[in-house]
Order: sequence, then C-alpha cells, then structure tokens
Amino acid sequence: MSERTDQLSRSRDSEVDAGSFDEGLLDDSTERRETEPTADSTAESRIAEYFAPKLFLVVFAVLAVLGQLGSTFVPLVGGPLGVFVGAFTVGLVSGRRRYGESAVAGGLVGALGVLVGNLTLATVTGSMLTLTGIGAAAGVILAVLGVYFGRDLRVGLTQDL
Repeated sequence: MSERTDQLSRSRDSEVDAGSFDEGLLDDSTERRETEPTADSTAESRIAEYFAPKLFLVVFAVLAVLGQLGSTFVPLVGGPLGVFVGAFTVGLVSGRRRYGESAVAGGLVGALGVLVGNLTLATVTGSMLTLTGIGAAAGVILAVLGVYFGRDLRVGLTQDL
C-alpha cells in the first residue's frame, strides 16, 4: 500500500510543466500576497483557480477563429469541428485544467455561430432562443470534450511508462 502511495507521490512530483501557454496570463491572479489572507482574497484565489478571465478571452478568440475557419472550409460540421480542435489544442498546450474557460467560450461561440448563421431562419420561425440554446449546448459539450481529450493526450505523451 505504501509503495503505491510513494509511486503516486513521485508521479505528481515528476509532472512538472516546463512551459505552458497560460503561465504569463495568470501571473497577477495566482501570485501570493505577503499580507494576511482575508476571506475575500481566499475566495478570489479559489475562483481564479477555476476560471481566469484573461485566459477566457484567449480561449474564446482561439475557438472563434478555428470555428470560423472550420465552417469556411468544411460545410455543416466545420464550425463544431473547429471548436473541438481549438479546445483540444487548449487542453494539449495548457498545464492546468481549463474546463471552465473552455466551456463558457465554447458555449458563446456555439450560440453566436448558430445565431449568426441561421438568423433569417430563426427570425422567420420564431425559434431564435431554441436554436441559440442548441448551439450553446453543442459548443459547451464539444469544448469540454476537446479539453478532456487534449489533456489526456498530453498526459499520455509526458508520462513515463
């Protein structure tokens, strides 16, 4: 039993990220302050641990650009495929869990993509809210799956056998 605990401790210690893309973006939100931690600063640091606004903007831009490129080159499934590939890239490059940022960005990109792409249909049929909700749900699901599979590949490539 203690051998397994030692093995897990060693594997956690060996998972050092040499250079992930989100280190520079999070310097101001994760740095430790020398003052006494208050309840507000503790809650703020816990929120920053799960959701970084600066990184959200980067993830949103990546997903929006790749979603638009995908829909330009591949009809019908290109936009969702671009969102998945963008989120996969975020999971592959980032050293931390970025599910929150990717889910919100994927939902926004999916909702905006469906709304802009089907604006005439949504206006005529009166189902604008339904179509936007479907696009947002698809974007969230694809973004979370993309980050999951990207992180899984990263662990598979960096973990010792």
